[in-house]
Amino acid sequence: MSVVILQIELVIITSKIKVHLSFQENLYRYNNLEMGKHKEKVTIEKPTPEAIEKSTVSKKEKRKAIADITEETSTKKIKPEIIAAGTTIDQALLVNPALKLNKKAKRAKQREKHAKNQEAKHEKSKEREKQETKQYLQMWNDNRDKWKFQKLKQIYIQEHVFDETQLEGEVWPIALEYLSGTKGSGKEALSKRAEAVINEIDQQVKDTGDRSLLEVSKYQRARDLLQYLG
Repeated sequence: MSVVILQIELVIITSKIKVHLSFQENLYRYNNLEMGKHKEKVTIEKPTPEAIEKSTVSKKEKRKAIADITEETSTKKIKPEIIAAGTTIDQALLVNPALKLNKKAKRAKQREKHAKNQEAKHEKSKEREKQETKQYLQMWNDNRDKWKFQKLKQIYIQEHVFDETQLEGEVWPIALEYLSGTKGSGKEALSKRAEAVINEIDQQVKDTGDRSLLEVSKYQRARDLLQYLG
């Protein structure tokens, strides 16, 4: 009986030794391959942290092997996100901040930035001109003695006479009275523009039957202007 037990124990010990040697051999070959020392084209399955924990190697070797695998996994390159066609440079950089710009892309980014700056300046200029024209009309209405005629402001009023976004409702009555003093070719040009707006919208109402078009600001302003111009 004791002989059988000894044989069983011997088999178990032998099996453990084989597992240990196999693990040590794979780990040694894997480390050599990572360091560029292994010249053969072989595929070696990397040991997993679970396999390392179950092995019979020392705790120090286990910790080192697990640390190596963890470090390698954490330093793997992340697959870059797909950037669709038509994406702006700023949007592309948001998708992938590590994206490096070549000279052509840098110039494109500079042009894009310049275009945005120009657009912002244009909008700011339009708003400033709108406010200055409003002040011009209010000064003409409230304090005629201090008011001074400005040709550019008059041109602005005439060009935007039907646009309530540029000549707001609160200054429209003042603008009407101001334009009623227009004479000569300026008066004739304003009258023709007003008549063209009225005829165009009247035709649209006739074609569509939509009488709500007669209530739009542009139509009402054209009628008011014709009446004030006489």
